Amino acid sequence: MLTDTDTAYQVSRVISEAIAPAFLLGAVAAFISLLITRMNRIVDRVNIMIARPESDAGGRAHESRFTPTEFALEIDEPCD
Repeated sequence: MLTDTDTAYQVSRVISEAIAPAFLLGAVAAFISLLITRMNRIVDRVNIMIARPESDAGGRAHESRFTPTEFALEIDEPCD
C-alpha cells in the first residue's frame, strides 16, 4: 500500500513533467518571435534602401550595387 508521502511525490512529479514541455514551448515561441521581429526590421531597412533615389545614395550614384561590406554598414545605420 502506498503512503501519503509516496502519493504526494508521484503527483508532484507528474505535474512537473506535464508543465516542463509547456515552458519549453513558450521559450521556443518567444525566440521565434524575436527572430521574426528582427527579420522584419531588416526587410524594412532594405526596402528603404531600395526606394531611395540614386541622387540620395550618399555619393554612391555611380555604383549600381553595394559590396557585401558596404551593404552591411548601410543596414546598420539608423533609419530616418
